[in-house]
Amino acid sequence: MASKTRKYLPLPEVCRRLGRHRSTVARMIRRGDLEAIKSKTSPQGRVLISKDSFDRYQRLQASEQVAS
Repeated sequence: MASKTRKYLPLPEVCRRLGRHRSTVARMIRRGDLEAIKSKTSPQGRVLISKDSFDRYQRLQASEQVAS
């Protein structure tokens, strides 16, 4: 059985992985650091972050730490 690769990560998971508060991650989305969509599966909508943009952000952060 092939593993299914997720294209989007839920906001709480991104917060947990980055060790950041929900409002901080929301600010990162508004700044364009992370790409997100609002899912229409619930009445209020659920924020999902693009896995590609999340991976790109982590690589950028890692390279900035090495350069420091």
